[in-house]
Amino acid sequence: MNLSGTIRLGNPLSVILLSKILRPGLNPANISLHPIGCAAWVGLFATALNLLPVGQLDGGHILYAVLRERHRTVSRVLFLALVPLGVFCWAGWMVWAVILLAVGLRHPVVRIPSEPLDTVRKVLAVVAALIFLLAFVPTPFSIR
Repeated sequence: MNLSGTIRLGNPLSVILLSKILRPGLNPANISLHPIGCAAWVGLFATALNLLPVGQLDGGHILYAVLRERHRTVSRVLFLALVPLGVFCWAGWMVWAVILLAVGLRHPVVRIPSEPLDTVRKVLAVVAALIFLLAFVPTPFSIR
């Protein structure tokens, strides 16, 4: 069994877009990150995990605030999407699917319903969704 290899970090959409803007023609997969860049990558990855629109994660709370009754459906769809991601991209998504299933896909019951969201909060929800899309990495790690 050969355990030698290089761990490669996947590129979130934000890194791909920035490399196209700042270094056109450079393949983002060929970028070697400085240790501070690796720390920033870990921060982006943790942010994407936290913004997954499921259950009690921050993304789940935002989704519940915006969609209320459709929260459960979106959470289930995302849970089901993690399974093929775990099979085809990174096995860690299967672990996250199990964790989310154990914690629960539902949002906790809100005892005192709040008023509908104002425009500013809806805009902030869209910003959070954009941050999730820019930070999400289907294959965070690979070994070559």
